[in-house]
Amino acid sequence: MPTHDVLVAGCGIYGVTAALKLHARGHRVAILDPGPIPHPLAASTDISKAIRAEYGPD
Repeated sequence: MPTHDVLVAGCGIYGVTAALKLHARGHRVAILDPGPIPHPLAASTDISKAIRAEYGPD
């Protein structure tokens, strides 16, 4: 018998969000990522990556 309904590959911001939403809907979710958590190159590691575009061109 499987212990999980869904496997999410990638624990970045999108993978974790997908896993949380699936879990909230009653799925048993496993997440898998080959890199360290938090990954130093992930979009969610540095908040300035999320707001940099708001400054506009210099």
